[in-house]
Amino acid sequence: MTPQFFYDQVASELMAGPPHPGLWARAYALADGDLAKARARYINLRVQQLEAEFVAEGERRQQRERREACSAALGNTGVNSEPVRRGWPYLTEEECIAELARFGHTATKEGSASWSIAEAGHAGGTRVGSVYELQRAIAELWQSNPDTSAA
Repeated sequence: MTPQFFYDQVASELMAGPPHPGLWARAYALADGDLAKARARYINLRVQQLEAEFVAEGERRQQRERREACSAALGNTGVNSEPVRRGWPYLTEEECIAELARFGHTATKEGSASWSIAEAGHAGGTRVGSVYELQRAIAELWQSNPDTSAA
């Protein structure tokens, strides 16, 4: 999205009605009461606000897509449904390791695609074959410890 899009949107908003009161008050104060400068400040502040909203919406959409992909990969039944409903996103390898550590577990990579999960301080552990299975283990931990699951 180009900056011009946001300036056009602000221009349309100003033609359709009054400016946002709080933002106008801020622009007026920043312009020391000069109306022409306040109008210019308002436009720039509103464009910044719209750009930030656009970025935030993109991040929310990306998070939703990751959550939906995770839901599809794990299925929506049994142990995995609760974490997915709680907004569990797809987790990278690093995020899986950090999340397991929160529960007092370690994840050790063994070879190119297999992992071993163990409680901290214990040898051996459960062998899993992929990050997908690490995610499933985290889902099970979240299911059994609902007060500590990620938001």
